[in-house]
Amino acid sequence: RALAPLLRRLEPEVVWARGQKAAVLAVPACRAARVPLVWNKVDFSWDALLGVPLALASNGVVGVSDAVTIPLGPLRRRRVVGVVASPVTLSEGLRSRPDPARPVIGSLGRLVPYKGHHRVLEAARLLAAEFPDLRVVIAGGTVAEYPDYPVRLRRLAAELGIAASTRLPGFVDDVESLLAGLTVYVNATHRDAAGFGFEGLGGAMLQASWAGVPVVAPRSGGTGEAVIDGLTGTLVDDATPPLLAEAIAAYLRDPALAAATGAAGRRHARAHAAPAVTAPRLFAALARTARPPRRSY
Repeated sequence: RALAPLLRRLEPEVVWARGQKAAVLAVPACRAARVPLVWNKVDFSWDALLGVPLALASNGVVGVSDAVTIPLGPLRRRRVVGVVASPVTLSEGLRSRPDPARPVIGSLGRLVPYKGHHRVLEAARLLAAEFPDLRVVIAGGTVAEYPDYPVRLRRLAAELGIAASTRLPGFVDDVESLLAGLTVYVNATHRDAAGFGFEGLGGAMLQASWAGVPVVAPRSGGTGEAVIDGLTGTLVDDATPPLLAEAIAAYLRDPALAAATGAAGRRHARAHAAPAVTAPRLFAALARTARPPRRSY
């Protein structure tokens, strides 16, 4: 009710709704105001229930990756007007400079079980014998649906005997400092029983690449568009602790490999996720759906 009058007053040429919730709220208002709507599809949430209907209700869809548009099926041809990665807005000069004597693996993301932070801890335990100085950093804010998950992670670290080398700082504002100290970035996202989990693209992984950190992640969802297997990191077939540990170990054993992989990641992130690259692509996609302007600004 609030959005429709606003759209009539502003007379925008197009509305860009980033995410499913924004699109669901914008559909009736855009129809009432007769304004084209572009849904920026960023993940796979509720695809079985809302994916196709929401795409039909929108005038166009911009996917954060090609993978997130696949569930739309044949409707992709009619509705998808572009695929544009989320921009990385970290500083241009950011570069990872980990201490080679004390390697650090870490992850960054909301503290929810399907992000697999507990699997990162279990992988670290498997690596502890070969790399006794290994440290783990898991940064992310607590989520209302899983208020006890941080406690579970701390308890697990204690049970695994790695509590002293594990840090859970919670939500961090200074992402750049965290990334600058990592030796390997680890993503252990997996699909849970409710169907949530797969990354639409993996913004945190692109941030890690931007900083020059090798990435280890599962081969699922849109991850393969954020991480180039064998070039900017390693994709594993499943986010299980043994597979994660095996992939991580390769970078811990070979600093030259880690450095070369990180350098390739920096090039890839800047070529595909720099704001100067993504902004023109996004506005070109929006222009394909926008109506002619009704006023001059």
